[in-house]
Amino acid sequence: MITIKLYGLIREQCGLERLQVEASTVREAMEQASLNGIEKTLFKDAIIFVNKKQLSGLSRFSYKLKDGDEISLLSALGGG
Repeated sequence: MITIKLYGLIREQCGLERLQVEASTVREAMEQASLNGIEKTLFKDAIIFVNKKQLSGLSRFSYKLKDGDEISLLSALGGG
């Protein structure tokens, strides 16, 4: 199970602090999150951390996850 923590405008727009999903990549986790009401467009510019390590570039979406990982999504605007 992967935990996704939400911050800033992302948290405000979806009304959730966190959710849990089954996924093997960040992209899959974002797809699962979108099924829980989070707009896919919010991920495009989001600052993404996995286990407190910041991911950057387009390759961040193909980052491999393992059970117990934690993704933090911060809106690029509006702070966390």
